[in-house]
Amino acid sequence: MKKILFPLLVASAIFASCKKDEDTTPTTGTSPATTKKTVISKDSTTENGINVLVRVFEYDSADRLVKIKFKDTTNTTYNRYDTVIYNSAGNVERIDNYSLGVQTGTISTMYSGNNVTQIASSVGDTLKITYVNDTISTLISAFGSSGGTITRDTLTAFGFDSKGNAISLNLRGTRVPSPFTSLNITTQANTSYNNPYYGNYINIEDWYDILNPNIFVSSYITEDPSKKSLERSYTFYANNFVKSYTTKKYDKSFALKSTTNTSVEYIEI
Repeated sequence: MKKILFPLLVASAIFASCKKDEDTTPTTGTSPATTKKTVISKDSTTENGINVLVRVFEYDSADRLVKIKFKDTTNTTYNRYDTVIYNSAGNVERIDNYSLGVQTGTISTMYSGNNVTQIASSVGDTLKITYVNDTISTLISAFGSSGGTITRDTLTAFGFDSKGNAISLNLRGTRVPSPFTSLNITTQANTSYNNPYYGNYINIEDWYDILNPNIFVSSYITEDPSKKSLERSYTFYANNFVKSYTTKKYDKSFALKSTTNTSVEYIEI
């Protein structure tokens, strides 16, 4: 699955609107200053103690995300990157993907007003969102898997809390285990902490980051809370910025599929 990150809306894109200090170095293990807004400058993910991905985010003088560099497995240099191109209205027009300096794909977007209605990738990944009165009504993701097979998820019947977090939905698609045709999902968020990835796409299927302004905690089958689909636990800097998190994903039989750990560093702007 191609990893991308870019703003859903300009207002929520970069978490800030003041000028970036180009000489500021990322904090490592210390809390970002509480008097300044911050952006993610780097995150690192490990699985079973092995580094699987490091991302560095670069911003322009208007504090817009313009480049994401990737380094994975045992690479010592960042051999992949995405560039983010904006249209005259300030919305993301497309994201160009590069590997070793050669363009490998393009991810384009479509808008209705300021709402993203479609994200399409030339390598097969697509996300379509339907809004009713500026509230998400339907989210359909189609993404490539090994062998080129396209799998699909359809999320509907959203319920939201007072903070705008998705707390319930209905899931149909390839990840629904037999004999079910759909599943009612209950989700939980911790409203005491902001989600550093809100309004940005990490993976097209990561709806919990697309939708939740607060940090996502868990999702499970509404009729049986013991059947989990995803869990996250967090550590924080002193001023409540996310410092690291552990993600547990479960398979279609609700057995633990993978555990990953991600550390987050910030740069002041």
